[in-house]
Amino acid sequence: MKSWDEREQMVTDAVRRIRKECTLLPSVGMILGSGFAPLVQEIERGCAIPYETIPHFKTPSVQGHQGFLILGRFAGAAIAFLQGRVHLYEGYSVEEVTFPVRALAKLGVHSLIVTNASGSVRREIEPGSLMLVKDQIDLMFYSPLRGQCGWKSEPLVRRAWHIYDRTYMELARQAARRSGITLREGVLCTTRGPSYETAAESLFMQKIGADAACMSTSHEVMVARTLGLKVLGLSCISNLATGVGSGELSHDEVTELVGKTVKRVVPFLKELVREISMLKGEGGP
Repeated sequence: MKSWDEREQMVTDAVRRIRKECTLLPSVGMILGSGFAPLVQEIERGCAIPYETIPHFKTPSVQGHQGFLILGRFAGAAIAFLQGRVHLYEGYSVEEVTFPVRALAKLGVHSLIVTNASGSVRREIEPGSLMLVKDQIDLMFYSPLRGQCGWKSEPLVRRAWHIYDRTYMELARQAARRSGITLREGVLCTTRGPSYETAAESLFMQKIGADAACMSTSHEVMVARTLGLKVLGLSCISNLATGVGSGELSHDEVTELVGKTVKRVVPFLKELVREISMLKGEGGP
C-alpha cells in the first residue's frame, strides 16, 4: 500500500496532465455507468482525454465503459464526465477504482453524480425505471478508506451518515416532477461481481433492506464524501434480479435498455445538473 504522500503525488501528476489538455475548471463531476454513454452527445465545447494517457488512470475492459475523461459544458454547467469506470472484478484494486474520484476533487469538482445500471430485487421497481439512491449497502467487504491518513471528515466517514446529499435528492425529485418522469427511490446494494446475484442472494438483499443491486459505486461514493464532495446517486433499473424475474441476464441487453432510458431522461438530467451547479453559484456558459 502506498503512503499518503505517494498517493497525493499520483493525483497531482494526473491533474497536471489533464490541465495540459483542457483549461476548463469543472464544478460538477458525473460517473457514467453501463449504458449512460449517450449523455456525452449533449456536451458542448468539450475535450475528451483517454484514460490511458492520464497518469495512474486505468482503462476499463467492460463493454459500455469507453474510458474517456470528457470536460465541457452540459446544460450550461462546467462538468467533468468519467465515461466509464473500472471495477474490482476486472482485477483492479480499490485504490485504482477510486483514483479518478480523487482526481476530480483535485480538479475542483464540488459535487459528484454517480450513475450505474442495476438489477431490481423488488418486482415493483420495474426495468426501465430511474431510481434515486437514498442509501447503500456495501457487500464488497473491503473499505476504500482502509489505511487512509489525514481524516478531513472523520465524524462523517466513521458514522456514514447522509452519504447521499438530502438537498440534492430533493432537487432531483423536483426536476423529475417538472420533467414529467417517474423517479423511483431505493437502497442500492453493491457486490464485487462479476457474476450476477443468485436467487438466494436476491432474497437476502430484500431481507436486509436493499431495492437494487450492482457491482460498483459504493467505494466511489465513500471516497468522494471523505474528500468533502456532495454526492447524488442515480441507478437505471436494467432488469429484475435473479429469482425476481425470469430468464437469463445479458450485459448487452442491460446496456441497451439503460441507453434507451437515458435518452428518455436527458431533459431531467440537464435540469438537475443545472440546479446543482447553480446551488454553488455557477450559471450559464
